[in-house]
Amino acid sequence: MRRALGVGAALLGALAVLALTAASSGTRPSVPANAQTAPGVLAAQLGCPVCHGQRGQAPLSNIPSLAGQHAEWLEARLEAFRAQAQAGEDGIMPRYARHLTDAQIRALAGAYSRDPLPHPTRVLQAQLVSEGQALYERGRPYQGQIACATCHGSAGSGGTTPLVPRIGGQHGGYVIYRLNVYRQLPARPDQPSAQAMRTVARTLSDRDIQAVAAYVQQLPTGSFQ
Repeated sequence: MRRALGVGAALLGALAVLALTAASSGTRPSVPANAQTAPGVLAAQLGCPVCHGQRGQAPLSNIPSLAGQHAEWLEARLEAFRAQAQAGEDGIMPRYARHLTDAQIRALAGAYSRDPLPHPTRVLQAQLVSEGQALYERGRPYQGQIACATCHGSAGSGGTTPLVPRIGGQHGGYVIYRLNVYRQLPARPDQPSAQAMRTVARTLSDRDIQAVAAYVQQLPTGSFQ
């Protein structure tokens, strides 16, 4: 299976239209009142598969696959989206998370964490992958740039804490998108994880970001086990 890393703005725009149509076509997502609703049913009712795919394997490169992700990390992200909504912030994910209960967040996170890990995608640009591997494994200490593996682990499995996400096998397009978001993020000393990613991303060139994404995308998910 081959997937291009260079996802154009048109695809991202089309994806945004699709997601917004599903999320906000006149109404907000309807959340079942019963906190014990089966996770798969809850996800379907919320419309999660529209963007994140069946069993958490997102079909488009700019949307993250959630399958096999750490439950604790997913819980933290959903709680953050819910807090954003309650603080009056808008966005696709805050709309979905706004009325989720703690029990529903735990159920969704647990379900996605148990889904089969995404398959790695072969990247044809060998030179790009090689550059990405060097950055991922060793960084550039002389420039103050730490290796990605320091936190995310050599196989991209999230290191020693579940609050650091798995990134091995993740869509390259999404990795590029997130690193660019972090690179442009204002300083957030109140959010240590985001601040750490901002610090690293701001040391990366466009080529570096593409290289890291290429390497991460093809990491063998079997090494997570």
